[in-house]
Amino acid sequence: MTILSKLSLRQLSLRQLSLRIRSVLMALLVLTLFIPAMYFTLDRAFTNSLLQAKLSELRTMSLSIIAEIELDGDMVDMPELLFDDQLNIPGSGYYAFIQKDDEIVWNSWSAIELPAFQSFPLPDVGKEMFVDTYGENQEYLLYAYSAEFATDKGYKRIGFLVLHERFFIEKERQAFLRTLQRWLAVISVVLLALLMLTLRTTLQPLNRLRQEIGLAEQGEIGRIEHQFPPELEGLKHSINHLLDTESQQRERYKNSLGDLAHSLKTPVAVISGHHDLPHSVREPLTQIDNIIQRQLKRASAATGGWHHAVDIAPVVTKLSAAMLKVHRNKALEIIETVEDMAMFRGDETDLMEILGNVVDNACKACQRKVEIRVWTTHSWLNMQIDDDGPGIAESLRKKMLTRGTRLDAYEDGQGIGMAVVSDLVSIYQGQLDIERAELGGASIILRFPQLLT
Repeated sequence: MTILSKLSLRQLSLRQLSLRIRSVLMALLVLTLFIPAMYFTLDRAFTNSLLQAKLSELRTMSLSIIAEIELDGDMVDMPELLFDDQLNIPGSGYYAFIQKDDEIVWNSWSAIELPAFQSFPLPDVGKEMFVDTYGENQEYLLYAYSAEFATDKGYKRIGFLVLHERFFIEKERQAFLRTLQRWLAVISVVLLALLMLTLRTTLQPLNRLRQEIGLAEQGEIGRIEHQFPPELEGLKHSINHLLDTESQQRERYKNSLGDLAHSLKTPVAVISGHHDLPHSVREPLTQIDNIIQRQLKRASAATGGWHHAVDIAPVVTKLSAAMLKVHRNKALEIIETVEDMAMFRGDETDLMEILGNVVDNACKACQRKVEIRVWTTHSWLNMQIDDDGPGIAESLRKKMLTRGTRLDAYEDGQGIGMAVVSDLVSIYQGQLDIERAELGGASIILRFPQLLT
């Protein structure tokens, strides 16, 4: 696994999604706390404002009663109809009383249907009192004011009481709250939309960086050149440094392997050229040469970290044509089913090596028919090669997939070739499974992870 492969687009996409979810949850949490707090604050503010308005209204009514009162000796005299019409209408919700010597001596026509009103402890002369919850069920607002009047018996304290039913205040409050709820719902939706828009705008540089990394991983660009916000510039420079370092290391690795191959292959070829070598020496030399080729192939694949995607269909077509020529004595039937735009993210030579070995072995083992299927799922590229041969015993399958074990299941070959296939599949972080094919023979299934873009 290369250093840059650790920054896979799949992981980056999941982290970005997680960041988006966390941001949305935080926005919802803020709204969950903010909207009720605003609702409670505005409710309190409106209620207090409404009570102040009612206090002013009841004070005005009290002053109008004081202006209309007349004293006949020690008796209170009030006109039949008062200046404020609401005090003349029964059940209007506004009720006025006059209290003298702790006794109610007069009430307005609006209070005629009310039960007998008990006297109220009056405030000091010239003072007022306002009670917003008065009555047994706290159903009234009460305003009281005391004034001193001259009578035949000296100055007398007279109290003026005005009551108002809280029902009307509650009715206004509920109307206000319904309107407030509607507007707060609209504000919540607008704020959430703005937060989502802000989040999307904020994450755009991350999306662009993800796309740039994807292009670099596909081999379409060598470095990330796009300008990002200062917070991401450091990350961009680090990724570019990794790209440069990996490219240089890969080049040095290839050069060293080339030198190694040149150094070893020539002496091996010279030794192998002697005709008088015994068989016991020639076989180990051949094995050494195969090992050199195998290790060079592994190193070449391992250092190819970032490749162009390879279209699989032409490779399968070319391979099938070659197999029909190689095994023309069998009158083969090779069935190809390749999904459109199925791509192998790796080296084309490695793809040929993998498919070539597996298909060649299937052609050797089959009676007449070989089927090649290639398809993709959300995150995997799948290749399946089936034949109608004798198949591979279930007891041998696990042993065959054990690293370092030669896969000598068929009569002809599949030793070093399938060992190379197993190593290449492992290098590309893939999977190799052996099952029973519907055709009756072996089914070799290859799976390779696909990067999410």
